[in-house]
Amino acid sequence: MRDSVQIDSLSIIPGSFYINMDTSSYELNYFKGFIRFYKKNNDSIFVRYRTYPLNFTSVVQKRSPNNPSKINQKNILTKNPYMYTPRTLSRDDLFGSNSLQKSGSISRGI
Repeated sequence: MRDSVQIDSLSIIPGSFYINMDTSSYELNYFKGFIRFYKKNNDSIFVRYRTYPLNFTSVVQKRSPNNPSKINQKNILTKNPYMYTPRTLSRDDLFGSNSLQKSGSISRGI
């Protein structure tokens, strides 16, 4: 017999779970908060545990990777927010701006 029960909707902290049963009679999924019983138990069960403040198996995203234009209906963004484009810095652009006037030497006094 394999009965499953969802204990909590949040992820359970490993090491904080206690149940008054033999460990060979159940299996616990810490991330989903499910316990699966292998043997039937007619007695009551006492369970004690702590949870993380979030569920590690749920999908959390700010933007949809399938349809990025749906988020930005007014097309304010012109670049794809999911594409990485590395910038190459030239020696003249060491400080991030070409409008900064640079001359002289940099030294450190002791």
